[in-house]
Amino acid sequence: MHSAASISGFAPALTQLKDQWISRRAGNTVDYKETRKYSKGYRPQDKASLSIDDLFTEINVFRNLYNRTIVGTQSESPEQIFKSGLDAFDFSGIPVTVNEDFLLVTAFDTDKKDYKIGPSGEIVYNQLHYHHPDLRDLLPKRNRTELRIDPEDPYRVYCKIEDNWVTALNAGHKKFVAKTPIARWAETLRVAEGRPLRDDAKQDGHDKKALAMEEFDNSYKARLTKDSVTYIPHVSDGTFFDF
Repeated sequence: MHSAASISGFAPALTQLKDQWISRRAGNTVDYKETRKYSKGYRPQDKASLSIDDLFTEINVFRNLYNRTIVGTQSESPEQIFKSGLDAFDFSGIPVTVNEDFLLVTAFDTDKKDYKIGPSGEIVYNQLHYHHPDLRDLLPKRNRTELRIDPEDPYRVYCKIEDNWVTALNAGHKKFVAKTPIARWAETLRVAEGRPLRDDAKQDGHDKKALAMEEFDNSYKARLTKDSVTYIPHVSDGTFFDF
């Protein structure tokens, strides 16, 4: 992500992350030998429970702590080593201004089959609707455009109209940008990656509910049919009727 700071010395950091953080989390599988102390049927991963927000928060805390800690035989912390490297080679690590142009260039292209243009010209992607006044110009001439997705904002997409790019927004964008960076990272993951899975699960639930209702209706009708034959003994002409 553009706004996420990196961990200096990535390979050693992964080892530290596994040994110092993951190994202390409930449900970790760092040392599988420990499972023999419980039972054959014990699976650590079954006990894992951590929200996406908490995950990003804890990793961020660990990152800051690691970057400020002198590791092994080093005389400086990873953060100091990284800064010294940038000072020694001033042609690297050039700051980048995060503006609309930068966001557009770093957005990723989307296959035409993954989105559609709605009846009012809005872009429909990942079951979310994105709007911009100029999108109406796409109709009725064409039903496709070039589309780029912002990897850090699930409520923002970039569309090409004629030779110009415009930013189309979803209604959730205004509330999204007011959140903290960690909350935005977590929501981006939930919306971009989790929404299709949730929609599939929701549809599966609807299908199971419809099936259960159909089975109940069939069972109820069967009982009605079975109980509908009624014997009436007192009729003036002495006949009997089946209902």
